[in-house]
Amino acid sequence: MMSKKQRLKNCFIRIFPDISFESIYQMINEEWTSLQMIQLITAVETEFDIDIDLDHLENLKSFSAFLKEIQ
Repeated sequence: MMSKKQRLKNCFIRIFPDISFESIYQMINEEWTSLQMIQLITAVETEFDIDIDLDHLENLKSFSAFLKEIQ
């Protein structure tokens, strides 16, 4: 079974297919379009069968922030 971190990494790769595994950790949301942000949130919610609280959206600015959200 894949770890949550690996599953989240896979979500990022689906939305940002041109980035390397290493780059995921340094990505910040200033590099994302609003459409990519919506796609990423949807992918994460689907993958982890969760609903991300709308109040938390402004804090989801990096891979580590998403990882913290799903823990």
